[in-house]
Amino acid sequence: MIFLETPRLLFRPHQADDEEDFVQMQTDSEVRRYIGGKAWPREKAVYRFRNGYLGKPSKIYGLWATVLKSESKYIGYCGLHRVEESVRLGYYISRPYWRRGLATEASQALLDVAFSQLQLSKVFADVEKGNEASEHILHKLGFALIGQEELPRRILQIYRLSNPRSLIKSSIAYLILDLDRRPCLRTLFGRSPLHFVRDRDERSTNASNDSIRVGVFHKTIPDRLPTQAHSFDTFGLPKNAP
Repeated sequence: MIFLETPRLLFRPHQADDEEDFVQMQTDSEVRRYIGGKAWPREKAVYRFRNGYLGKPSKIYGLWATVLKSESKYIGYCGLHRVEESVRLGYYISRPYWRRGLATEASQALLDVAFSQLQLSKVFADVEKGNEASEHILHKLGFALIGQEELPRRILQIYRLSNPRSLIKSSIAYLILDLDRRPCLRTLFGRSPLHFVRDRDERSTNASNDSIRVGVFHKTIPDRLPTQAHSFDTFGLPKNAP
């Protein structure tokens, strides 16, 4: 079963023939440097693979075997996983495949799943302080640092990324409230912009959901920004407003 594909990667459950590549990752001190600090003994890596990864995940949440399509090779594991009440992004790539943009490519695809399919309002990620490469990836994806958690001999930096669609809808709602409080607009219309929009909706039987009236959206807020061009005067109002 293939869960997800990108131009260079595919994501699927872990299979028995992934074991050796997984073990090599976990016994590499550079890979483990910022995800626990020490390389695992081979016996531990084999045990963890067979008891915690083999055959998994089976649903959306979990760390998926990540395969480089051009080589048909297991190069790590990436996914969305639940930590208490939050959902966190994780990406772990084998050292020979660093600095190729693969972690970024995997993360972008997983964030699309989180926001477009799962409709999550936000996704978190944690990075050990000092892991500049991983911090760079998160900054590039738009994550913001919101705090840190101190652990024995480690400090985890916590990042958060909000769903862009949620931000758009929140901004529109704020704009509507802000417009309704502006005396200059009430003077121009003789009533509040919200009444103007409501009245116009009631009069129009073929109004498009992605059209703009007085700088605000109709009562149905679309999932995409409008593409139709509009002409506005110096007050930010449509020139053809009644």
